Amino acid sequence: SQIMDYLFAENFGAGLTIAKVEVGGDAQQTDGTTASHKHSRLDTPNFNRSHIWWAMAEAKKRVPNVLFYGLAWGFPGYLGTFYSPELAKYLASWVKGAHDVHGFDVSALGLWNERQPCEDGKGPHGNGTAGNCSLIFWLRDALDAQGLQQTRIVGNDGKVTALEPLFETGAPLGVVGTHGAGPLPATQQALADAR
Repeated sequence: SQIMDYLFAENFGAGLTIAKVEVGGDAQQTDGTTASHKHSRLDTPNFNRSHIWWAMAEAKKRVPNVLFYGLAWGFPGYLGTFYSPELAKYLASWVKGAHDVHGFDVSALGLWNERQPCEDGKGPHGNGTAGNCSLIFWLRDALDAQGLQQTRIVGNDGKVTALEPLFETGAPLGVVGTHGAGPLPATQQALADAR
């Protein structure tokens, strides 16, 4: 509880207003494994299995209007390839469960920790080689189908120089993000400003 106070309590400690949380995927990560809300294709979703829900509740206690940013580090093996409409539905179901079960509105949702978007700069809805660009479009469709139009998609969790292809595809992004601090190069800043 004291650590959460240091992170989120107003006028005390860091006073954070955004909580970046892991979308559990049953995969080994840097510091352990976070449970998925859906272990297998036939599993009934369970939005109480992970410690992440406790952390989100503790953040919200201290900052009632905290902004939650979900980001996956890995995914259950049954999802197969990363670049799929099924994965987009998996991520959207996590956002929907956060809202319906816990009352948490996820303001922003990233694609995959430390991965580069749009390796090929193509792929919206199957036009060209599928990649993260396609996933962005599929994710927007999946979120909208769940009534989650307010959840914005974060473009990138990799190098800032990889953002340009996202803008060129017209990807439905709501947030520009990078994995690491530093200013945007001039060309990316101009593109971000234009959006």
